Amino acid sequence: MTGGSSAASGGPSGGVRPDTRRRIIGLLRARGPMSRAELATGLGVAKSTVSTLVGRLVEEGVLIDQGPARAGRTGRGGGRTGRRHPSARGRPRSTVTLNPAMGTAIGLDFGFRHLRAVIADVSHTVLAQDVVDLGVDYNADEGLDAAAGTTARLLETAGRPAAGLLGVGAAVIGPMDLTRGIVTRSSMVPRWDGVAVAEELGRRLTRLPHPVPVTVDNDATCAAYGELLWGAAQGARELLYLKLHSGIGGAVISGGALRRGARGAAGEFGHVSLDPDGPLCRCGSRGCLETYAGIPALLASLAPMGPDLTIAAVIDRIRSGDPAWARAVSGPGRRIGQAVGMLCNAFNPDRIVIGGRLADAGQPLLDEIASGLRGFSLPLNAEVGLSLGALGAQASVLGAVGLVLAHDPAVPESTTADPAGAGPGQRPPEPLPKTVSG
Repeated sequence: MTGGSSAASGGPSGGVRPDTRRRIIGLLRARGPMSRAELATGLGVAKSTVSTLVGRLVEEGVLIDQGPARAGRTGRGGGRTGRRHPSARGRPRSTVTLNPAMGTAIGLDFGFRHLRAVIADVSHTVLAQDVVDLGVDYNADEGLDAAAGTTARLLETAGRPAAGLLGVGAAVIGPMDLTRGIVTRSSMVPRWDGVAVAEELGRRLTRLPHPVPVTVDNDATCAAYGELLWGAAQGARELLYLKLHSGIGGAVISGGALRRGARGAAGEFGHVSLDPDGPLCRCGSRGCLETYAGIPALLASLAPMGPDLTIAAVIDRIRSGDPAWARAVSGPGRRIGQAVGMLCNAFNPDRIVIGGRLADAGQPLLDEIASGLRGFSLPLNAEVGLSLGALGAQASVLGAVGLVLAHDPAVPESTTADPAGAGPGQRPPEPLPKTVSG
């Protein structure tokens, strides 16, 4: 439908403040499908005002009215959109979403040996995804060249025009100095030291028909944001997220928003010192959490169990239910719990989410963390929800998509595009989150 009805009503806003219209679009872009009541609450605007504007935006083709929410679709408030509203008298509430044709966002996750990529539309639907093997210790040029090629390939696979790409988000291993936009000196990714990732990636995307904004953040921060939007942290206001991998990173969410610190380095929980006389850490300090619970430390402690042991093999044996292997994570789990207990005393979160490769060890690890937490925090601060992440290996790449969608919207006032956003014969895509192997 065209924007003619907008003109007939005296302009796009129809007498209502234009910024309310923009804020509705922005909130739906950031959070995905929402009911009119949720929009009104999120914006602090009367429901009648929201209903009027939503109706006009639906007429113009900017929004799609999905009707009664489909059970099982991920909601924005910690539950499912199929939940019943108290005033609905037994009827599931109707949800609206941005027209998928309004644009797409691409997320990239630069891992230790791979590049993971996802393209999603503004209705929070994954259209295509890819994993590119880059080998161990690849340099920045190799990674960024692969990212540019993957971006073009995802647009082609999804059947979406490059002109509709709203932005690219990138999750990068290691500390990020967000004030300068560079990867800071880190022994985890030494070949990326000093690289201005957003600038360098943007330069490689110049073949696209318009400049594409590039957003870069630490991989653990992106993972926390992904869990906040679509995973185990939905609805959390005060959250600590830990990503347990070769290194240990983390993120802080307060008031429902990411807190990056003065220069973007908040959440380096792996370098909380648990023992000043402990093992020497790569950061130069001693007794850091990473020296006890990082994957290299875990594998080193298990060397007597067999040569060439991998983390995949360890996790498989833990998940098989073998109690002897479950004890393999007891020491690291208690150390993580010790650090988390200290962090709870400092931040008093309402929820803690554990992600990263080591989190695949599951309940045996979580039980040890819970035990350590109780032993090293005040009783009041120990009253906290503790859970494993829900998005697995896709947490960081989905969070990178989310950071792009959270930016202030630059979408057209109306559209004549097919509301389904799918080309002829194209299978309708699945909603976020959608996980794949690899």
